[in-house]
Amino acid sequence: MVKVGAKKKNLKKRGRKFRLWFKPSWKMSFEQYVTFYYKLDLRVVEKLRRLTAEGKPNKRFEFMAKYYKKLVSPESDVVDHAGLVEGLRKLNLPANSKVVSYGAGDMYHECFLLKDFPQISSMIGVEPLEAMRRLTGKIAFNILGIKKRKKIKTVSGLFEDSIKIPANSAEAIITNEAFHHVKNPEIALRNMASKLKPNGGMVIVYRPDYKTKPPNPIQLGLILRKVGLRVIVTKPLRKNEAELNNNLHLIVAKKD
Repeated sequence: MVKVGAKKKNLKKRGRKFRLWFKPSWKMSFEQYVTFYYKLDLRVVEKLRRLTAEGKPNKRFEFMAKYYKKLVSPESDVVDHAGLVEGLRKLNLPANSKVVSYGAGDMYHECFLLKDFPQISSMIGVEPLEAMRRLTGKIAFNILGIKKRKKIKTVSGLFEDSIKIPANSAEAIITNEAFHHVKNPEIALRNMASKLKPNGGMVIVYRPDYKTKPPNPIQLGLILRKVGLRVIVTKPLRKNEAELNNNLHLIVAKKD
């Protein structure tokens, strides 16, 4: 039998935890959010590296979902988000735009993009990992509040196969530091391009590393042109100079 004092203590502890989570993020900028919520945990990162070296993708992604907020440093996330914002601005999105994000994860970037771009009426994330999709509702509520959270949803799918997204339905396609997981870039980009409306565009924040296909932005641009997209921006995104890997690029393309 649980004593009354112990029960009250437990309730207070849960209350403090809830208040920490329920900090009104809808009043925060993206920079404030990542500084408050995200902390780099080197022990967790080291285990992730071991799982990567062992070549066990399922265990690796399940581990990422469990420790997601300890795997990302604020400095890297701010640069990634700035790249997405710059790319979407280049597309001049019209009112009531629908945006689809591939490899969306828990979609906290996408929640802040809804704040940055009020002309976006809906944001759909394509994410194969169920553990990530389960995080989206909580994060959308925390960042966007009660009403705007309904603009965000996730569906199961892959870069190469996303049948739940209708063809010619989106004004923009985005993908943030996820394209290096694609095994066949041409099939993936052809599928993604098929979801764009005429004059729609694609924003890719892309890190060509550890045997990425294609291995560099030039070859990625060639594939984009092959599937009917015209590259309008290719540029490096500079991160903290102390990082060992600064090889991050922004690519923006329009549908002809």
